[in-house]
Amino acid sequence: MDNYKFTSLLAQTTLSTAEKYNLTIIFNTLTDNRKIEIIENWRVYYDKILSIHNTAEEEKAENIRVTFAKINSLIDDAIQRDEVRKREEAKAEKQREEERKNSETYDMQRRMEQLRNIGRPPTQEHDTNQNLPSNRPPYDPLSEYS
Repeated sequence: MDNYKFTSLLAQTTLSTAEKYNLTIIFNTLTDNRKIEIIENWRVYYDKILSIHNTAEEEKAENIRVTFAKINSLIDDAIQRDEVRKREEAKAEKQREEERKNSETYDMQRRMEQLRNIGRPPTQEHDTNQNLPSNRPPYDPLSEYS
């Protein structure tokens, strides 16, 4: 049977070229009686085709929406993890900076104490040679200038 009538009916539809091609392949495999039935009741079959097509498009759109929602969720999770990591790094950097400042402060205080002790006679508690007998006279810082 010549499918010219079917081809002309398909040409009037809003279906895509690929969908028209697929329907033509299916149509060509049908028996002649079935082909005649489809052509005579084209409006009913076309409505069913559109209904199935619309349902498939809606499912496709829903799948795309769900996929994008999942992608957005993954991106949001990655952004949150990155923000947490950056906060932890900033906190660790702040702690390192505080420790560095404390260390510098300690070193400065120790140096200031050493500078203050320059020219002072050693005290018994600071004298490292306190248990050793000494024949030297006690240190007099003014004796250097006399």
